[in-house]
Amino acid sequence: MSALLGRRITATGPTLTEKPATGIWTVGGEVGSTQREYVYRTAVDDAEWTRFSSLDAAEQDALLDEVMSARMESPYVPRPSAFPRNRGARLVLNSVGVSGIGGLTPWRAAVATSALREARYISVRDPKSAELLERLGIPHRLAPDLVHTIASVLPIDAPRDSSVLLQLSEGHIRTHGIEAWTDAIVACSELGDRPIRLFVAGSAPAHDSIELYRELIDRVSAQRPDWDIALSDARSIDDRVREIATASLWIGSSLHGRILACAYGTKRLSIAKPKVDVYAETWDADFPFGIEPSGLPAAVTAALEHEPDAAHAAALADSARRSVVDALAVFTEADDAPESDALAIRIDEVAQLQIAAMRLEREHAEAVRFGKERAAEALRLAGDRDEQRRARQAVEKELAESHARLKKAETELESLRSRLHEIETSTSWKIGSRLTSVARALRLPRPSSLRRRGRDDSAAR
Repeated sequence: MSALLGRRITATGPTLTEKPATGIWTVGGEVGSTQREYVYRTAVDDAEWTRFSSLDAAEQDALLDEVMSARMESPYVPRPSAFPRNRGARLVLNSVGVSGIGGLTPWRAAVATSALREARYISVRDPKSAELLERLGIPHRLAPDLVHTIASVLPIDAPRDSSVLLQLSEGHIRTHGIEAWTDAIVACSELGDRPIRLFVAGSAPAHDSIELYRELIDRVSAQRPDWDIALSDARSIDDRVREIATASLWIGSSLHGRILACAYGTKRLSIAKPKVDVYAETWDADFPFGIEPSGLPAAVTAALEHEPDAAHAAALADSARRSVVDALAVFTEADDAPESDALAIRIDEVAQLQIAAMRLEREHAEAVRFGKERAAEALRLAGDRDEQRRARQAVEKELAESHARLKKAETELESLRSRLHEIETSTSWKIGSRLTSVARALRLPRPSSLRRRGRDDSAAR
């Protein structure tokens, strides 16, 4: 991050291992459920990730401990109790999301929950995180994201232009298909006379793809060659903030993209994404959110027609600011949480892990039992299938024989029909048939010589 931000950024593990700190502050992001493996994936190339993935679990853990210079179960929630020099440091989690803990395996959830218990102050930005902490009995505050305060610390003195910023994560493009997004964009007639810039909110794995952006630009240009659509060249933090602050419309799946647009009074709409949908519904429901490709044209119209509420944006910024002030106060309060509290948290964590381990053992035993039953059932069905296959083969053999007999009978019938036709068309048959008709008319018996001659002629033929 040092190159991106223009200042030296030190890694958490080595810093807390080597130096004492008064406090540890984590801000922003879904920190509750984020695992070490994911953070490592964002920091290495594909070849190294392939090598890492080939290691067994113990080897992966050892490698992560080595590169992080510490045993950090949660990369974004560094626990004071894990660092001998910083066991008395005060942990603050501000403007975070932790609801993802609910989707973790029992043992991972126990570790993550224990890490949260070491925090002296927690401010969450969405109701789902607040509900989880309420169930766990962990003190917290529900407050808007800290980024709502950015306009007061980084004012943008520049006129608003007519540009439209469009940000689509790689996952959104692949889920709906690039054709669906192309059709949705070209269906937005209001975008035709505005510069459209594809915005890069983040290039970590599963975030934004420059390659897909370029393909999308080509597809839109093929249908609307007169449109001005291109890739945004904003890459630094300041440039990205300025671009959002001066745009006429923000369209994207990024949560902080929407928050920045709100802070600077930019019209906005959000592509469907659970985290963004919940946040927008809670703090910024006046502008569209939860938009799928088919609903994009109507959402663009609605967003452009609605005027941002400056008072509402100021209220969100003020609420976020108060949360920060209260968090900072933690560092000046009397120490009311001695090391024994951290030890109690660790002991409770061990108990929870033991419960998780027993549950896992039961689930494993149940899975083994179920697997054996299914294997026995599979063998029985295999035997049934063999018997059914033999019966089917016997029936198929009988059918084949019947078919052969039928073909033979059809051949013989055709031969008989051909023979009958020859007899009926023979001269002696015609004469005999004629005389027989005359005899019947005269009521005379058919001459035996004719009957015999007809047979003789027939036999001779």
